[in-house]
Amino acid sequence: MADIFVTSDTHLCHENIIKFTDVNGNRIRPFNNIWEMNETILQHWNSVVKPNDVVWHLGDVFMGNRKSAGAILNKLHGKKYLIVGNHDHLNGKEFLTLKEHFQEIHFWQVWKKEKLILSHVPLREDTFRPKGDKYRNIHGHIHEKDSPDGPYRNVCVERTNYYPLSLEEL
Repeated sequence: MADIFVTSDTHLCHENIIKFTDVNGNRIRPFNNIWEMNETILQHWNSVVKPNDVVWHLGDVFMGNRKSAGAILNKLHGKKYLIVGNHDHLNGKEFLTLKEHFQEIHFWQVWKKEKLILSHVPLREDTFRPKGDKYRNIHGHIHEKDSPDGPYRNVCVERTNYYPLSLEEL
């Protein structure tokens, strides 16, 4: 049986992201260049994800060179599903690259059995509490920052040492 993984905010080929800093002025991605970052993400991903596994990417897949990003996406193991992030373009050539590499593209995903909601941004808790059930919001978007208090889990690559997390780990 295939395992299920989640990850977010890989920002493949995004040259400026390695310059971003936290509130203390520390770089949030410890890479010397974009190629080192892309290679680390590829190696970490493929070290835990097998070819028949499922990976839900919670948005912000790549920015910049779509051909280079496509080449990396081709090498990433697993059947990939996308929750659209704020940097994932749904028109033009960028969308064609996403459509080519993802089985399905969604705005969010609700898993009733597991009581999970997958989204790019953390959702307000009162928007995902159907009939009083306690759901957990698995999200990205906020990079190195802590999730809000409550039933949230940030799976941005900066929080997971650039590895996708299995559903079991969550």
